[in-house]
Amino acid sequence: MTARRGSDHGPGPQASIEIPFTSHGNEAEVIEIVYDELSDDIDDVLQVLREEKARLHYWITIAQECYRRKFYKAFERLLDTARTDITRGEANVNYDKSEEDRILVFDSLAAYFVQLAKKEKNSSKRRDLYDQAAQNIH
Repeated sequence: MTARRGSDHGPGPQASIEIPFTSHGNEAEVIEIVYDELSDDIDDVLQVLREEKARLHYWITIAQECYRRKFYKAFERLLDTARTDITRGEANVNYDKSEEDRILVFDSLAAYFVQLAKKEKNSSKRRDLYDQAAQNIH
């Protein structure tokens, strides 16, 4: 992760995402999260997202990239933390289309748990995974 001013990303596939600093006033500073540096250890990214009160859109985008790179634990942890913050009223949802992002957090978690349940051989674990999926349907 790197902090810098402005953006110099052109069109094309994104190799990173820039999250605006909210804790530094109105300056045009961002922190860049480079996708190639992602792993299942997502603590630093979670800390940045929470401290900077990042919009849910950033949480979802990073979670989707983790999933695409097969960092499933990071995917689950990002979305579960976002879900918890939404439930507690601590998530940044003060922007257009935030309702769509809230729904996407819950739907993504529900779909993820259904996928895991379909692969699970143990009936008790499978039932637990379906229960987790059901808890995210709103």
